[in-house]
Amino acid sequence: MTRAEWEALIARIEAAEGPDRELDADIHLALHPEHLVAPWMRGTPAWQSHIFFHATKQWTIEARRYTASLDAALSLVPEGWDYCLCKGWGEPAVVSIAPSGDVFEITVQSATPALALTVAAMRAQMAMRVEGDG
Repeated sequence: MTRAEWEALIARIEAAEGPDRELDADIHLALHPEHLVAPWMRGTPAWQSHIFFHATKQWTIEARRYTASLDAALSLVPEGWDYCLCKGWGEPAVVSIAPSGDVFEITVQSATPALALTVAAMRAQMAMRVEGDG
């Protein structure tokens, strides 16, 4: 994915107000593009079920519920990165994330803890996977 594609996906996650299975599927494919074996799958019943098939290896996988589950969102945090999650009564969730031992460099506020952690982790993934500014 290009930087622009990562940024567009992250913007969609930031705009979410709650769990979104379409976003979960897009996050999964951003991290595992090899799981979509044919572009025509988008819009099919399999896509709508957020299940991806691999034609030659004969396996299926369902996208994790990143936008709904803290456990699933935590799986997006790159290995060796630390995070801090804060949620006050009636307040948005705030997550800060950084490579272990560094000052927290990515801070996100979102409607739910899972969304905040997903956005922060996806920003970290983008930083690790995309070089340069373009």
